[in-house]
Amino acid sequence: MLIGLIGVIIFGLTLPFTRSVVAYMNPLSIAFCRAAVAGITAFLILQVTRSPWPNRRQALQLFIVGCGVIIGFPVLSAMALQTVPSSHGGVILGTLPLCTSVLGTIVNKERPSVGYWITAVIGALLVMVYSFREGVGQFGWGDVLLVGSAISASLGYVVGVSLSKDFKGWQVICWALVLMFPVIIIPAWIYWPADFFSFPAVIRAEFLYLALMSQLGGFFFWYKGLAVGGVARVSQVQLLQTAVTLIASVFILGEVLTPDTLLFAALVILVITVNPMQQKKKDFISFFNESQTIPENKSGAKLTETFNYWIFRYEDIVYKVLKKEIKPVSAAIEAHYMEKLQKNAHTLSPNLGFEVWSLELNNGKYELLPLEESEGNTVHFVFKMVYLAPAKMLSTLIEKNKLEFKHLKIVCESLHDFHKRADVMSDRYTGTHDHMQKIFDDLVFQSKKHLHKTFSEAVINMTTAPAQRFLAEHKRLLFSRMKNGRIREIHRCFIPSKICIGKDEALFIPMHFDSISQNYNDVASDVADLVFSLLQSDYKDLSQKFLDHYYRISKDEEMRDLMLFYLVLKGYQRGLYESLKLSMVQDPEEQELILSRAVASYDKAATLATELSSSVTQKIRSRAESAPVISNSNDIDYSDDADDSDAEAEENDEE
Repeated sequence: MLIGLIGVIIFGLTLPFTRSVVAYMNPLSIAFCRAAVAGITAFLILQVTRSPWPNRRQALQLFIVGCGVIIGFPVLSAMALQTVPSSHGGVILGTLPLCTSVLGTIVNKERPSVGYWITAVIGALLVMVYSFREGVGQFGWGDVLLVGSAISASLGYVVGVSLSKDFKGWQVICWALVLMFPVIIIPAWIYWPADFFSFPAVIRAEFLYLALMSQLGGFFFWYKGLAVGGVARVSQVQLLQTAVTLIASVFILGEVLTPDTLLFAALVILVITVNPMQQKKKDFISFFNESQTIPENKSGAKLTETFNYWIFRYEDIVYKVLKKEIKPVSAAIEAHYMEKLQKNAHTLSPNLGFEVWSLELNNGKYELLPLEESEGNTVHFVFKMVYLAPAKMLSTLIEKNKLEFKHLKIVCESLHDFHKRADVMSDRYTGTHDHMQKIFDDLVFQSKKHLHKTFSEAVINMTTAPAQRFLAEHKRLLFSRMKNGRIREIHRCFIPSKICIGKDEALFIPMHFDSISQNYNDVASDVADLVFSLLQSDYKDLSQKFLDHYYRISKDEEMRDLMLFYLVLKGYQRGLYESLKLSMVQDPEEQELILSRAVASYDKAATLATELSSSVTQKIRSRAESAPVISNSNDIDYSDDADDSDAEAEENDEE
């Protein structure tokens, strides 16, 4: 909250300085010229720090931020201050915390209490009464402009906070200024006063303050504070902005504060201070801090417990507390894994709101900190994300036999969007023939430990030979996937219970173990994960439609040749996963259920391997009967493995 307070103090001087500068520059000149100066400075900062460029989604959000805090607020407030004193504007902008909280609840999908809305209305009415009295029985145009500026600023704040999950606070405002620069540069050129350098030094200094502090530096602290402390909580610090503005109006502009101004300023601050949003229910972290134990189901907190987590739900937010206590020797490594998990989650489903927090024990007191501010004393990691209704989970639709292609189409398109955003692997090894051969051999070796329990000799014979033959036959294809950018940082465990169907997009829940190793693999692995689940649930037709749609929108026709092999691989992975769970369960009924799932996975792998064998045989025969196709060997460096592949192909042709 202290970080946000610094930003508020900086913003509190904006109206008095604007009121002073508006005597020399018109409102549009102030707004566009200060944005242009800040934009050039922001560009230099981004270049020096080599900050990554925003993607299309982030650019759209940055544009909204720019419209709110770079154009909307400066233009409207400067126009308003031509007709009203800055102290008057300070009172009207006392509703800024309320606007920010309201927009924050809408964007973050919170559900404020009835009391919250009652006090919100009272605060708005107080501002209206004050404006009416000051306007001698009527509302002035300046009041309308000030309210509009408050809404514009609030919108920019709230959208900027959502971007703070992808960027640091200073990067958000810098990128917003840079992306808006083409819009503001021409008006700035037109409105730049020719006699600027003849202005009094004080006026020029105040203008530079508006450009470098109000338009740029203040947001460094403000966005950081909102991201760390939350919109609803930290936005209330803006109440002090009215006080800063009133004090500055007296000392800088020599304005006289009327009793009405002081009275209504105090009333607005009082109403918003007692707002129920401030006195919201204690969440599980409060109980944890006080009792140093995980709480029972208190104050509406819904608690469930799994093997690894305590899970709490407050309205539309879910918290998952990782039970494992972190040993000091492994804390740094585990924190690195968590940073990677959070980064991957933001790439996977930006709208999931997934964040990792560190619950730390410092000087005998528990404290919840953002992961980037962790001091290394982590007791528990806390995962936070939006609540996903069970009825909208893909697994529920499958269980209730309500799955339709329209659901899979949403999943398919969201998955493709994720694959386009995911990092590309630079190492040639991952995803190649040798790598896939090692993975398959290791799966077979580990599965053999469960021979005659979940795995039979017949399954081994039916699966290993076709898979080995496929890998030998498709060395070139596996290498080309690397060149074509199809090896990326994938989800790794793309199963129906981790997929939520929304109206326009699917949200994918990250797995905790996703961060333990690098997840670079063929994007076909994600697709095969889901298709295998659909096949196990007897959705053969829908699974084929899903595949065809992915092939079409991704233009990845090569995946057709790979899919059967990856499905066999998934059968082994699922079977081995269930087999390993047998030793962890004591209940005979649960053991029997796990056993049946393991056997079913291995049997499905064997069935798919039979199809794979037929496919490879048919391809070899077709190639033998047709004229050889000479490829351009200069396109891809296949090294020695490619030569081996050619030799093996010739031997197969002779056979």
